[in-house]
Amino acid sequence: MLLCASMFAGMFPAAAVTVDSQDHWAAKYMQEAATDGWLEGYSDGSMQPDTEISRAEFTTLLWRALGKETSDNGVCQFADVPTDASYAQAVTTLSAQGIVTGYDADQFCPNEKVTREQGVTMLARAYTLTPSDSSAGQTYRDWDTVSGWAQDAMSAMVECDYIDGLQQEDATALNPTAPITLGQAAAILVLVSDGETDKTVAALAGVTNSAFEGSGTEASPYLVRNEQEMWYVGRGEENPDPYQSWTLDAHYRLTTDGIVLENWLPIGDNRTDTTESRFNGSFDGDGHIITIQSLGTLVPCPKVVEGVNCNYYYVGLFGYVGKTGAVKKLSVAGAVEVDKGIFNVEDVVYVGAITGYNNGTLSACSVSAHVELIKDMPDEDEESAVGGVAGVNR
Repeated sequence: MLLCASMFAGMFPAAAVTVDSQDHWAAKYMQEAATDGWLEGYSDGSMQPDTEISRAEFTTLLWRALGKETSDNGVCQFADVPTDASYAQAVTTLSAQGIVTGYDADQFCPNEKVTREQGVTMLARAYTLTPSDSSAGQTYRDWDTVSGWAQDAMSAMVECDYIDGLQQEDATALNPTAPITLGQAAAILVLVSDGETDKTVAALAGVTNSAFEGSGTEASPYLVRNEQEMWYVGRGEENPDPYQSWTLDAHYRLTTDGIVLENWLPIGDNRTDTTESRFNGSFDGDGHIITIQSLGTLVPCPKVVEGVNCNYYYVGLFGYVGKTGAVKKLSVAGAVEVDKGIFNVEDVVYVGAITGYNNGTLSACSVSAHVELIKDMPDEDEESAVGGVAGVNR
């Protein structure tokens, strides 16, 4: 017989996402879940989005999201689920429906941490998700560690873009036995129950940008330790398109020198007339140096100015630092060179080593990089700008 923990952290109603989670990447999903009435806070009134949750807690969340149906027989088969436990009805109902199972015939182990493969399997059963290609998950390097009973569910979730494995050392990993946090559970339950995918969240695996150490808050910033993690800043894992608002709003701290960036795409831009694509988080260079060796193909920001269609380009380590964005104690070396001749004559280009356009706060930053905007005719474009730290500094 399996031995299970005897304590269960009860969760109590919370009308809204509380202060401990307002700046968290999962806040919008937790708010939606709380508004819908199936996500509840802990007894101290907090949400604790980074807290790893138990099998009982995940089962309860899923049961609530499904509408709190009641089992016909009303009898729980598991000896370790007390009839008066807050999660008893959820376990009884979902086990009767075949959505959740125990470790054996009479042991549910409610207080064990729910793993990714367990949670994914419960969701796939609850929402009848089956893969059209059972090999969809086999591209992940740790596929062989996924339990046989969870492989179809994993493949279905991968195929539907609900789960986007952790990238580690140029490979990807599903980490099937890793625990699920409350924020992750809220995100994937909202996405699956709404029938949506959201690559900015990469629910379960990428939702916390798990390649980083840290939680992305001001108190616990994401730690950037290598080139790969630098690419995740503002983008999320495996996504070069900087439309990742939750990562653009996060807090980061550089921990090392020696990062060299090739074919670099700036972090954040002004592609829309909102703050959604601007970097509005914080980046603490902590006195370290980043070298930009080369730029990749720059992403245009189309606009109409006085009836004329044109593109704006924001070029630097960062493209556009927004009003609440902040970069400090960072040095940039290498070269940030842009030839205006490759663009249309009406296009506007802002070039700086730290950022092309700064509308936020830059402090204690330095530049040894060669920064240049090459123009065929120096007077052909009065709006484009180049600067050492920032092309434009508002």
